[in-house]
Amino acid sequence: MIMRGNTILLSLTIVNVLLFTYIFRSVKQEELDTLRNKFNLIDEYSNTDLSDKTDPLKELNEDDLDGSQAVKVKPIVSPAQQGEVKENLPLDQPTLATTGPTPIILHTYMRSGSSFVGDLLKAGAETFYTYEPVHALQFTIRRLAPIRYLDSPSKTFNNFLDVAVPTVRDMVTCQFSRLPFPYFEDGFFSYSTKASVFTSCNDRQRTITDTKRAYRCATELSKECSKYSSFVAKIIRMPLYSFEELMEKIPNLKIIHLLRDPRPTMLSQMKAGNVKQKYLRSNVTTYCNRVYDDVVKAEDFNRKFPDRLMRVYYEDIVKRPFELTRKMYNFAGMSFTDKVSDKISKLTGQTENRKSSDDTASAWRLSVDMDFIRTVDTSCGQLYTKVGFLDMTTEADIRDTAKSLRGPPPPFDDFRLA
Repeated sequence: MIMRGNTILLSLTIVNVLLFTYIFRSVKQEELDTLRNKFNLIDEYSNTDLSDKTDPLKELNEDDLDGSQAVKVKPIVSPAQQGEVKENLPLDQPTLATTGPTPIILHTYMRSGSSFVGDLLKAGAETFYTYEPVHALQFTIRRLAPIRYLDSPSKTFNNFLDVAVPTVRDMVTCQFSRLPFPYFEDGFFSYSTKASVFTSCNDRQRTITDTKRAYRCATELSKECSKYSSFVAKIIRMPLYSFEELMEKIPNLKIIHLLRDPRPTMLSQMKAGNVKQKYLRSNVTTYCNRVYDDVVKAEDFNRKFPDRLMRVYYEDIVKRPFELTRKMYNFAGMSFTDKVSDKISKLTGQTENRKSSDDTASAWRLSVDMDFIRTVDTSCGQLYTKVGFLDMTTEADIRDTAKSLRGPPPPFDDFRLA
């Protein structure tokens, strides 16, 4: 009996030991699984978006870790902090460097007298000038062709402004080595100040066949550009709103907004073959709507960026070239020198003390068809109301060149157009 009782007691003891061991291992395994899951969460978290997430590190405490081991957790870093976000990086900065020349954009439209006004603005010896810098880019985008760069791989764009805005940004800040191939290969590039610095360096070739050499040549052009006090870019292919981000990022950027009466503008476009008679009303409506939008945006710029946008009219410049050129130079912070005065005289036949008539600028009024005038006037009513252009209701009105085509704009917009 004693022996049987001892056997039973021993058996119970063994069972208890086995049961205790099983329970202990189960609890330990559960703790280990919990800890492993939490660390797996950290690895998963480090590869996901950081926004609107609870930080798993806050859920961990010292009781989760074995005090005999030192656990090192890799800091969580966002893709931007890792330097993976590189597209348009300079525009993400608060401001861009302003140590180079003061950038001035002559913003206007095709056949608006922009070449003439551009010649006035580039007359100063301290001004670096570039002519239609995004012209070739527009046609490259239309062909859906990739844009090649001197300092980065080729890129394909679906939207013209996606490439035009960064190009203007880098150009007006003299960063020529960052510009795309079409800028240098366009025939308009030859009208830019010191374009010969690049073309001579590039073996006098307009096309770029050696990227490394072209990059070196662009760097030399950047050095030349930085020697000037002002940078003027004549641009007709971009809406005014596309410059808003540049106005924010480049604190000394200024815009001269050049307007011209839509009637001679469209007439000139027709003679140049850009507008067909059968599409006249559609083209005129599109054009005047674009100018109207730019005028409205200019008013917004004047509120956001005081003293950084100036509106001028081609007709006023033709009549009073010295007065208006002085105003543009004062606005842009450029020096009006004897050389500038001589250039005005050469372009206009006028001097400070002797003025010529503006018959050349008004000659179109003597032969223009009245049906054309009515088409433009009826298509551009909203713009006329905004800036003060006047309807020419009779042939006598349009033929009388002494009669102004523009009056003061109303003190408020026509409520019917709101």
